[in-house]
Amino acid sequence: MNTRLHNTYIGVGSSAPPPIIERATLVAKQLACHHYQLRSDGEAGVSSIFDSHSPHSEIYLPHRDYLNHSSTLCKSSREAEYIASKYHPSYDALSTLQRKIVNRYSHVVLGKDLREPALFAVIYSEDGAQCNKERTAQTGIVGHVICLCESLSIPIFNLARDDSLLRMEKRLGIDLS
Repeated sequence: MNTRLHNTYIGVGSSAPPPIIERATLVAKQLACHHYQLRSDGEAGVSSIFDSHSPHSEIYLPHRDYLNHSSTLCKSSREAEYIASKYHPSYDALSTLQRKIVNRYSHVVLGKDLREPALFAVIYSEDGAQCNKERTAQTGIVGHVICLCESLSIPIFNLARDDSLLRMEKRLGIDLS
């Protein structure tokens, strides 16, 4: 895999309460001002907040027109499937659509060619999980992103945690307020 010489980050998450929406909006706007490029999943909720505030983004969909999104990044590959199956605990039991949904996260984390890991991930899950050992049923599909990121030592910042902005500021050396 290539070294991380780009400014790409992951921004994903489900529906969130107003304080988290405000936090996600602030982060998305500030990262855009600092020329960070988003990779996301085209879902509603926090993912769509990042998408709407990021002029430069790669949005990976399980199929064309998913949730009426206009992104054309919706093709998978055997390599993406392999990565997804390696890190999803019940991949073989998933339906075809569920597999496509999980497969796209290989690209969200590793890019179009699966060779450029993102610099960091900004996520939201209700339980605040930031690593595999913290995952619960409330983590949802974001747990797959956590698993992939953790396997690649990609820093994870969960917006459910009060210290997430401060940790990002320290890690990135930028002011997010």
